[in-house]
Formats: sequence, C-alpha cells, structure tokens
Amino acid sequence: MNVRVSGQMLKDILEFAVRKCPKKAGIFPHVSGVTFTVDLSVESHVRVEGPYRVSEIRVGGRELDPLAEYTLTTSDYLINGGDGFEPFRKAAVVSDTGKMDCDIVIGYIENDLGGVIPDRYRTPLGRIRIIGS
Repeated sequence: MNVRVSGQMLKDILEFAVRKCPKKAGIFPHVSGVTFTVDLSVESHVRVEGPYRVSEIRVGGRELDPLAEYTLTTSDYLINGGDGFEPFRKAAVVSDTGKMDCDIVIGYIENDLGGVIPDRYRTPLGRIRIIGS
C-alpha cells in the first residue's frame, strides 16, 4: 500500500519502530529512500512523550520537514496497526496494489534482478546509523 503521512508522523513511526533497539525485534524498520540515526543513550518513549531516539532523518537526501507530506509504501499489515503501529492508522491511503509484499519482493528478484541477488545487498547500506549505548 502507498500512504501519505506528515513528516511528524514519519518521525513518530520511526521512533516507535526503534523502541526496542538494540534488542532484536520484528518491528525494526527496513527503509529505502530514508536515512536516520538512532541514539541508544536516549530512553525509548513508546508514546513519544520525551526526547526522540531518532534524529538526522533524511528523505530522498533532504532533511525531514515535519510539516511536509510524504508518500510511503508498506504492507497493509502495518497500515492496519499490526505490530502496534497505530500511527499508520491515521495515514491516508493513496493506492493499494492488492499484492502481498512477499510477492512484490519475489517479482523484483525474478524480473529486475534476473533471479540473482547482487553482492551489493550482502552488506548494510548505511541507511540507519546506531550510536550511544
């Protein structure tokens, strides 16, 4: 699904997604077109009532504007509040492909990559930087 969110909503979503970091959790965000820093020395605030752990957020190489609108693509599971992602429930749905996310990934690997995953995907791409302890 493609949804429209404000910059502030995007920041809140990222903050929610890293709340358990550095523990392993299925909610950790997988992003493309977005970079940000997570500061583990900042206490996690599930309801974002204190300082943010996420900072230096950039979308498409530009600094996040809390008042701007951004279009995101994610699964309908998250859009419908799965894994506790309640902020997504406020997002305006722009379009729905009707496809499962796993089918989109399979299609990308088969059609765009010719069935071969290139070496560039073997190492992290540096979209998320984790600092502090």
